[in-house]
Amino acid sequence: MNPHSFREISQLEDLINEGNRLQQSPKSNNILQTSSDSGLAIPVTTLIDRWIEKSITFIYSLLPDTIIISDLSRVNEIMSKRNGRIIQYDTNDISVVIDSLQLCLAFFKWLTGFDVSILDRRQQANFYFGPLESIVNYLYVNLIPKLIGLEDGRTKNTALLHLYGRMFLLAFGLVKLNEVRCCQILAASLRSMLELYIDFFLISRELIDNGIEKYFVFDMVHHYRSAKKLLDIDKELGRPDRESSNLRDYLIDGDHKQEIIRSIWGKNRVSHWSDLIVEDRARKAGLLDIHRDVYYYGNMFIHSGYVDFPKTEKDAHLLCAHVYSLSTKMLKDTTMLMVEEGNIEQKNDVKKEVEDLYLFYAYFQLWKSWGNNQKYK
Repeated sequence: MNPHSFREISQLEDLINEGNRLQQSPKSNNILQTSSDSGLAIPVTTLIDRWIEKSITFIYSLLPDTIIISDLSRVNEIMSKRNGRIIQYDTNDISVVIDSLQLCLAFFKWLTGFDVSILDRRQQANFYFGPLESIVNYLYVNLIPKLIGLEDGRTKNTALLHLYGRMFLLAFGLVKLNEVRCCQILAASLRSMLELYIDFFLISRELIDNGIEKYFVFDMVHHYRSAKKLLDIDKELGRPDRESSNLRDYLIDGDHKQEIIRSIWGKNRVSHWSDLIVEDRARKAGLLDIHRDVYYYGNMFIHSGYVDFPKTEKDAHLLCAHVYSLSTKMLKDTTMLMVEEGNIEQKNDVKKEVEDLYLFYAYFQLWKSWGNNQKYK
């Protein structure tokens, strides 16, 4: 539940009461009423216009645009029609706005008393899937196109763009795999997302000494080390040298590459650019709690050992809910940092929409699915 729900309920009630009073007033520029804000006598039509503006602005502050466009479309039409222009209100606008405020009031009152634990496991999986899907869809249209082409060499910004891009693609894949029979690949994907999430924070907060250089140089380390291993396997398999010629290119200047590794990391061998195991990376980034909630579950579905979970369809739905909930949090957190670090145009709008979808989308869709919104249509 949003901690501000009780305050929002009070503000909604005040706006509805004010709207009802104005709706009963004669509609004429020659009739004056005292403004509750300034105490001045103002034409009632001006008061109505100001109330409509104030009410719609408040509705937009409460809910994500995604919900307003889909479920409060008439409010969105009024906002689009006005869009900063001073125009004479339509007499129907008052009723539309009052109805929309009443819908918001009913939703927030319901929200204050709702407990997710009353949902069964299938319902919980659907509940947690909704925000992930809505955020992915929103970012695909409104953020990802703005990030294309922003790479600027071997910099912190480029590293974050690379990590965020991979995280988004994983989240995009999770949405496409919305099927209980996909629960194992979903869990394995969450495990992959965890490492990207931790690395994103390590880079963003610059928690590793000389971290940016290490991040980019490690690509050379990975190719060099992998080529050596693959050539050893090819030799064991008796493959002709010509089949391995492309791998030998990575071994050119091998001594120099080993010298680079020693100069940057102070040792001959590293298995990750940070030179830390996953748990220590999480600890360094202050993310040990989410590491605990993801890493070992995910490992069960990456490695080939015996796994006795999930045993039932209910277990599978529980696993899906776990994946959707945590992947949404990771995508939301990194999005907030990415728009700040990348100085994205209209970053505050993006941050508000993603935060609101994260907080309210699942609750609103559930509230709506139970038929609570019908009388406001």
